Amino acid sequence: MGIWAIVIGVILIAIGIYELMAVRRNYKYLKSKSNRTTSPFMMLALWQALLFSGLMFFVGIGTMVLFYK
Repeated sequence: MGIWAIVIGVILIAIGIYELMAVRRNYKYLKSKSNRTTSPFMMLALWQALLFSGLMFFVGIGTMVLFYK
């Protein structure tokens, strides 16, 4: 795959980092501004987004390591 493995890997890592920043921002917002109308499923959504960001980060690294030849 050559250079495209590096490009795809960097894009996936960037998506993972962006998602991690979004999770952090939303968690801080929920800690300070949440009230009784906040959905009880919001923490589950943040947890799944955190897992997704980790997955994208490690898939990006794996893509760069495994497919660059």
